[in-house]
Amino acid sequence: MHQRIFKRMKTYEDVYKFLSSMDNISENALIPVRKVLDEESNEEFILFEENDKINYIKFYHMGSCELCFEKYSSEDISKKELWAENPPTFMDKELKLEIIFEVSSKK
Repeated sequence: MHQRIFKRMKTYEDVYKFLSSMDNISENALIPVRKVLDEESNEEFILFEENDKINYIKFYHMGSCELCFEKYSSEDISKKELWAENPPTFMDKELKLEIIFEVSSKK
């Protein structure tokens, strides 16, 4: 089921702290997040295996939302190869969570 959550944050650092506190997100998974927050990139993703699940995390700037975060999870390990070639989208029933961040200030 597709869930969409809007989070209001004051700064990008608050976004990073929020994501760091989420379950099943390792420090390595946050590297692409930092690239987007530091504006080295407009969109980054990471695909990783954790706790017998495949996780796909996408973090990006787009249109009217300041920052967007999507996390897809599947217990089907074969999804790793599929998602490596064809990244999932929110139309995929594997989507568990999408968060739109509304940030007052970058710093």
